[in-house]
Amino acid sequence: MAALDRLHAAGLRVTAMGDTLLVEPRTRLTDELRAYIRQHKPVLLAELGQSGDRPSPAATPATDGGEGVATVAVAEPARPRDPEPETPSDRARREVLERLRANPQITRAFTTRWEAGALIVTLAVRDVGVCDLAIPRERIRDMADYAELLMLFGNPEGQA
Repeated sequence: MAALDRLHAAGLRVTAMGDTLLVEPRTRLTDELRAYIRQHKPVLLAELGQSGDRPSPAATPATDGGEGVATVAVAEPARPRDPEPETPSDRARREVLERLRANPQITRAFTTRWEAGALIVTLAVRDVGVCDLAIPRERIRDMADYAELLMLFGNPEGQA
C-alpha cells in the first residue's frame, strides 16, 4: 500500500472509477504528485482494488471549501470501439448535409419525420448549421398546417 500511503500522507483521497483515478482535493495536487500518480497508476489501481477506497483522515472532502476533484488521466493505447448505432436524428442530419454538398446552388435543406408524438424537422442552412425542430403533434391541426410548415422550410423535396 506504499503508493496510496504516499498520496494519503499528502492529504489526498484517491478512488478508482474503472481505469480512471479520481484524486481530491485537486488544490493539493502538485506537478510532482501528478507525475507520481501517472507513473504509479497500475500500482495505485491494484492497491485500490485490494483495499477498496481508503480515505485518509487528513484528506478534505471535495465538498468542503469547493476544492474539487481532479482526474489524473494517463495516455493509454487507443482501444478499438464499436461504432455507436446511428440514431434517426443522425441519419436526418447526414441526409440534409449530403443534399447541401450535392447541390451547391441551394442554401438550405430539410427533412421531416414523426417521432414520439412530434414532427421533427431537421434543417441545414449552408454556412450556418444544422438543427432539429420538434413540433408537438397537437400543434399541427391538419394536413394544411403540415403543408404550410413544409413550404415555410422550402419546397416539398426538402430543398430550397
